Amino acid sequence: MLAKVRHATDSTVAAWTMLAMVGVTLLTWAGCSSAPPAGPAQPTPQQIRGDSDRFFDKMKQEEKERAGQPK
Repeated sequence: MLAKVRHATDSTVAAWTMLAMVGVTLLTWAGCSSAPPAGPAQPTPQQIRGDSDRFFDKMKQEEKERAGQPK
């Protein structure tokens, strides 16, 4: 007993190919149309001042430690 094999016609293959291309195009278009993510928040002047104060305090401490060490 031989099983019947159903062959796809050229128009069926063309229809599925077109449907796939339209689907990929729509997904690409929808993915690229969203707004880009916002960047990191900008630090406030108080945060910048606090960071720089800590940096200079650390530098002063390292200079004191270096000055106390013999060469």
